[in-house]
Amino acid sequence: MIAFVVVAAALAFVVLNMGMFTTQRARETINTGLAHASSVLEVDGSITALVNSNGNGVELISIPLRLAPGKDNIDLNPEKLTVALFVTGTTSLAYENIYSKVMSGSDFSLSSLNTTIEAGSSPNATMVFVIERVEDTVLSYGEKVLLIIKFPEGSHPAPYDNIRVEIRTPDGAPLTVERVVPAILPSGQAVSLG
Repeated sequence: MIAFVVVAAALAFVVLNMGMFTTQRARETINTGLAHASSVLEVDGSITALVNSNGNGVELISIPLRLAPGKDNIDLNPEKLTVALFVTGTTSLAYENIYSKVMSGSDFSLSSLNTTIEAGSSPNATMVFVIERVEDTVLSYGEKVLLIIKFPEGSHPAPYDNIRVEIRTPDGAPLTVERVVPAILPSGQAVSLG
């Protein structure tokens, strides 16, 4: 009888231990799946568009970004991150990667926008830190950054065009931002895209 109880206790210990191990592995698998399914970045405020001087299109857009809650720091270097741009409607653009550089807030000014962010013959995306004291290219918790996309001359998204931006990070799902250009564009002014 004693041998039977000892064997049963040992068997119960093995079964409980395997159950705990299996539960822990399932929890790790679920957490890994959630980390890959959720984006590291999130939009932090209203997306703004700057209308060109003719009032017939959008010259640039700015998207405020921050880290999603519970996510680790992310390196914003162009080697680690890609920004895809798709515009459909009157203007048709499709670029897999327009991301070019990171700038600290002290390097950026609205007065030197056209010389700082060159569009050339294709759109150009630049990350600009909102906090001026940031001197690195790593986005940490509590910091904010503006993704500024400048469109080239002759390719300004027109009213009712659909703009879709995909920000792809090494970890997690890409952040997709999609907006429609409003019908009324006041020339040379900024408008909110929501």
